[in-house]
Amino acid sequence: MWWKSLARQIQERTADNNGVVAFGAGFGPSGLPHIGTLCEVLRVSIVKTAFEKISSKETRLFIVSDDLDALRKVPGTFPQPQRLQDCLGLPLCDIPDPFEQAGSLSAGINARLDQALMPYALDYQLIENSALYRSGYYNSTIKQFLSRMEAINQVVASRLGITRRKSYSMFMPVSRFSGRVIEHLVVRHVDLQRGEIVYQIPPDLLINRPGEEYSITSQEYYADEPIGEDITTSVLDGHCKLQWKADWAMRLIHRNIAFEMHGEDLTDSANTVRDICQVLDVRAPILMKYGLFTDIAGKKISKSKGNGFSLEQVSKYMPEGALQHFMFNNPYRTTRFHPQVSIKAYDDYRADHARMVEGDADNPVGYFHRPPTHGKRCSSYQRMLNIFTACHPGDIDAAYHYLLKHDKTRQDILADDAFTDVVQKAFTYFQERVAPRFQPRLLNERAESVLYRISEQFKQLSVHRRPVAREQITQVFDQVGVSSHSAAYRMLYACLFGDESGPRLDGYINRLGVQAFCMELESRIKQAVHYRESETMSVAQVNQVTTESSEAPRPIAMIEPPREAGRVLEAIDFEEVKARAAAFAQHLRSNSETIAESLSGFECYNVAVDEIERCVEFLKCLELNSPFFERRVHCVTSYLPLNQPIYATTCFGIIPSLLADSAWLRPPTAMHSHYKKLLESLQLERFFPNLNISFADKETFVSQTAAMSDVVIFTGTPENATKVRKSYLKRTLFILNGAGHNPLVVSADASIDTAIESALRVVLYNQGQDCAGPNSILVHRQVYGEFIRRLREELVKCEGYVGDYACKENIVGPNSDPDHTLKVVKMFKEYREHCTYGGEINPISGLIRPTVFERPLSLGGNYKEFFAPVFFVQPYAEDTELAGYFEHPLYAPNSMYVSLFGSSGYIDGLVASGKHDVDTVLNNTDLHVVEKGYNPYGGHGVAASCLYVNGVRIAKPTLPQRDIHEHLVAV
Repeated sequence: MWWKSLARQIQERTADNNGVVAFGAGFGPSGLPHIGTLCEVLRVSIVKTAFEKISSKETRLFIVSDDLDALRKVPGTFPQPQRLQDCLGLPLCDIPDPFEQAGSLSAGINARLDQALMPYALDYQLIENSALYRSGYYNSTIKQFLSRMEAINQVVASRLGITRRKSYSMFMPVSRFSGRVIEHLVVRHVDLQRGEIVYQIPPDLLINRPGEEYSITSQEYYADEPIGEDITTSVLDGHCKLQWKADWAMRLIHRNIAFEMHGEDLTDSANTVRDICQVLDVRAPILMKYGLFTDIAGKKISKSKGNGFSLEQVSKYMPEGALQHFMFNNPYRTTRFHPQVSIKAYDDYRADHARMVEGDADNPVGYFHRPPTHGKRCSSYQRMLNIFTACHPGDIDAAYHYLLKHDKTRQDILADDAFTDVVQKAFTYFQERVAPRFQPRLLNERAESVLYRISEQFKQLSVHRRPVAREQITQVFDQVGVSSHSAAYRMLYACLFGDESGPRLDGYINRLGVQAFCMELESRIKQAVHYRESETMSVAQVNQVTTESSEAPRPIAMIEPPREAGRVLEAIDFEEVKARAAAFAQHLRSNSETIAESLSGFECYNVAVDEIERCVEFLKCLELNSPFFERRVHCVTSYLPLNQPIYATTCFGIIPSLLADSAWLRPPTAMHSHYKKLLESLQLERFFPNLNISFADKETFVSQTAAMSDVVIFTGTPENATKVRKSYLKRTLFILNGAGHNPLVVSADASIDTAIESALRVVLYNQGQDCAGPNSILVHRQVYGEFIRRLREELVKCEGYVGDYACKENIVGPNSDPDHTLKVVKMFKEYREHCTYGGEINPISGLIRPTVFERPLSLGGNYKEFFAPVFFVQPYAEDTELAGYFEHPLYAPNSMYVSLFGSSGYIDGLVASGKHDVDTVLNNTDLHVVEKGYNPYGGHGVAASCLYVNGVRIAKPTLPQRDIHEHLVAV
């Protein structure tokens, strides 16, 4: 048993300890206690109990509430959370209780933890850390930390990111100006004798706050503090708080804690604590890592988010003994914890207890509460729920009635307090988690009329005050003119329980009482009628409600530009810009062979040549964008995509460098070695000396560019864009080039030659690693056979041109993203029954041979990006069937372009109704042909392409030179 093993380890560690053996548990009172908090205390307590059985030493359990911590984020579980926004940064012990039940926020949370622990009769002492700091209790140990400050800072900072490292100090002053905990500072001087430090809050520091989309400057974050000035403060008597990793080590050392637990997410922090102990030459405590509790979706349970299974729910659904049993089983694994767990947890608890009784298992030091003593004669939790679901008891008395009638439960068992407690919890679970799922179904007017007449007939039966017999129910059906008794039963069950089956109706009616049954039935009919009327609301009504409930977007002209107030932007000499662009275009043309060969390890030769030609055309047509070259911004930062490095460098690096004092560009890590070879042939420094190329890791690059960037151009997934955007200021113009669907539609009157030519071009270009590639090729059934036949013929011709990049004739090479190759393997498995050509994939080399999947549109559209040479062809029967693809909820967010071959009334309707912009429907051509660097590119789907202007998202095609001019220069 794990607790016995730990008890023996503690015994060995404390062999030389003649005093009290201290056990510890930490608790952050920034949100409501959850199962993880309760679990940690109970698990430490059982280890303590096991230790006491093998040792005669006195023990103590200290639960330390870290109430001097700053409030960094207001939990959504608090009432009126907006009221606490002004308290961000203040110590938890100095913030009013939002529940108005205690003297402070932390005091109220501490009381809730005490209340949650009360049923377990534990011997512990809950301590407020703020009181110990402010009383001077920790002063002697804090002085030890101050004497080794530099070494301890290095231990902690070595595990931090670059940005946080710039302003990290283990001593965090409690400001005498604002009362806030200062978390970002530089210590300028240490006076060990006086126990003082001199610190400064750095100006122009970027701070990323928890839960926020953007960074904020230190001047904004610490608006009430002197910025860039030396401030002297004592580190003793609570004038400073230790940063939490150092604080954890400090309180463990000060009390000589022998044993404490921590979640697996704090493994690195626990290692930091051990290293701090080593720096101070102190023996570290035994720190046991346990698996986290996650919610039903597998996400870590969080106090601030309030996800998962609250302690209040736990007490309602699960007996205490079952909860303890659940927590003590294998504490090292991550465990999902949600209301449904109550069922299996209790039944496992009963089964394990039965084995204990039979001598097959060890009772953990007599700690468990006992389950009902009547063994198998008692209903399991699941069995009770099954009975309640079938019978739908209206109250606890009815629940007992149905248990006695439908189960082996005996009347005398009901006197067992443990069993009645389980029945109550199972019934509560049924009422709150099961019954609400049985919503009344929609009723047409005829069914509504029939059910009301049935109710009236039953009301007449109630006059006789006798139990209703089954025969009387059928008589009621006959009296209201129902031809099918089974249909009438289904109608009643659907209305009452949301299902076409249910409990025996005569027993259900008699248990409720006829009058109560009629009231329940009529109430359910009214609900169903209300749902029916809601479903038939006109589109105009729905739009009106939506419009009235949403905030109108701010006018773009009102958005503050990301530039310094009063700063004059330098004018651009467009003739000089044109000359530099033309010179570089000539360089590309003259050295095209060398440049293309420099990428022979990264992409096919034909792709590199095509990129060069695109760049030359773009640079020579720069005159078309001349209105956008008016004045320079300070700095533009770009994150390149993993494909088309030459063209992407021109669009997102070279052009921005002509619009800014400086431009920074970072290629993806997987491209670094190839990009360095490319740079040798491009010779960018000759033409664009203000363009800086960085091969630093992404975190370092973000740290280097966050404070100085006016513009960020990011190509990648919206999820990755969100992570990067958090590190930049809100006023930074953020341009996102995301991912689009770009379907090809081949109608009944399409030119098959033209459609096949385009399909081959957009799917095979760069082996499908291009956002212009279509997720689906939708083909009308009238031409489907010819389309597939021609496609196969052309792919057979291509088979000899698939292989290594080094061969210039090859047009399909290995995938440049190994991780995506593995994703494609999974998608190939998912759609393998629809594969009709190819299907060969080598996860090691990354080579994916051209593949065709044929899957009828009636089975659902494909909205997944393959980034591989995959033709996902979907036949459709009628023009209107296209609605199944374009009106699916997964289409709109990534709406980009539609390539239409032939004619389609449905696609024309999309444009006419405004659901698709006219510029994003391409007729008898494809995106690869029409895309030009001097034209806007993208769609109106928020995940396809958008701008973030001072935090406002604008979904539209992007063109960096236009967007920079429009939002930073012309405003």
